[in-house]
Amino acid sequence: MMAKLLTLITLVALVLMTEGFRIGSKKLDFHKLINRRDPFPEPKNPPPRTSNVVTEWVTQRLDNFDPTNEVTWQQRYMMNGEHFLPDGCIFLFLGGEWNITEYRLENSFMEEMSQEFSCYMFYLEHRFFGLSRPTEDVSDESLRFLTIDQALADTAHFIEFIKSSSVTPGAQNSPVIVIGGQYSASLAAWSRQVYPHLVAGAWASSAPVLAIYDQFQFKELSGAVYRHVGGNECYDNIERGFAQVEEMVFAGRHAEVSEMFHLCNVFDDELDVQLFFSFISEAFSLLAQFDQIANVQGVCDLLDDDDHESDAHAIAAVIIYLIEFIGEEQEDECIDIDYQVAIEAERQTSWNSDMALLGFRQYTYLLCTQLGWYHSSNSRFQPFGSSFPAEFRHIACGDIFDYYTPEQMNDNIARFNTIRGGLNPGASNVYYTHGQLDPTRSVGVQVTHFEAAPSLVILGASQGNDLGPSSEDDTQALTDARELVKYALYRWMREAQRDTIVPI
Repeated sequence: MMAKLLTLITLVALVLMTEGFRIGSKKLDFHKLINRRDPFPEPKNPPPRTSNVVTEWVTQRLDNFDPTNEVTWQQRYMMNGEHFLPDGCIFLFLGGEWNITEYRLENSFMEEMSQEFSCYMFYLEHRFFGLSRPTEDVSDESLRFLTIDQALADTAHFIEFIKSSSVTPGAQNSPVIVIGGQYSASLAAWSRQVYPHLVAGAWASSAPVLAIYDQFQFKELSGAVYRHVGGNECYDNIERGFAQVEEMVFAGRHAEVSEMFHLCNVFDDELDVQLFFSFISEAFSLLAQFDQIANVQGVCDLLDDDDHESDAHAIAAVIIYLIEFIGEEQEDECIDIDYQVAIEAERQTSWNSDMALLGFRQYTYLLCTQLGWYHSSNSRFQPFGSSFPAEFRHIACGDIFDYYTPEQMNDNIARFNTIRGGLNPGASNVYYTHGQLDPTRSVGVQVTHFEAAPSLVILGASQGNDLGPSSEDDTQALTDARELVKYALYRWMREAQRDTIVPI
């Protein structure tokens, strides 16, 4: 904890010293600055250890629901069987909108449970992300095969595949527990909902299960995190700062704003303005969503520093902090905020394009066609201004995908919630956990009266904290939450094993 605070003090000092430097020449894509997708990513310098993880491929059908379509493709997965013993279970972690790596199968609470319960571990990459590429490109036509139902069907087939004797000898009757984080946590819950005969139980960490076009609650909870950690003063500093930046933009002081935030260009287009405010507000939400209380408090301290010329300058300082937070160098760099450039980048359909490699185009497709989840400024009960309305998502989706219409999106979201149940999925043997500081919980199951599907909000935790390995720095709330999850998963495993016993 002390190390984090010292790091923050260093970052604060560095930011204050560099507030006045001029716009640089090396462009930083704003997509990459907010590209924290995996809720528990591999660190940049993971500790060395002998790997027991094997990477393999499974043959999947392109269309799981058209019996006349016999096109197949290769889906990547990783496995670690070092702890498995007969009568053990199978842990299956579902990939989301990111590249899978070996790290989760060697450094995670799932790995700790695997040791205790003698389980196989698998990590399945999501279709259209990482190296799991079902089609020759990511054109609109190809992305028709990127749906929630197709991903769930991939999971079902994969479970049947890994329980064969050739893949996991001795595990043919082993119960399968599916685990996920954020979007993949939703998949974990839905996999138990749709395929209960294959999935004995699921742990859904930070799962957003309600599809919604305008997720304005996300910004409300983001603001609430800063109020909770730093008090009303921190919240008010953010609110005043955003208001001042908006006043500067609307007064035509675009060059001043560009220099203050180290932007690559001077903008005055309405869509550039909406993109800019959406980006800087998302930076604040990112720190609340994924980080610990210490660094949220550090942001509040940075905002409150008397050396800032104005509250608007304090907001800009936090953006520079974000650049440092993700490990980018500050010197001679600028942030590229240009709506038309961003749209053109996301329209590229080659697998080698930056947006496809990052998974942005594919994930944007899921959001535009089924899930929504746009974090708008449409609520007055949040501190991030009012300059990125929900309509911005409709415009962007239409510009990226040729056949998109707002009516289609709204109909698809309503249909999706009807099929999956929204905040009431109705599936048993699903444990929902959320970090108190994670704004994603605004569309997650936080309260349930269904004893067979418990939910828990972990005090002081951010997104994905519970998925990580145990540490001496863990709070008691986090430790207790993991124990509750472990006990529930163990009980569901034993119930599944009892039900599969064949009488003599």
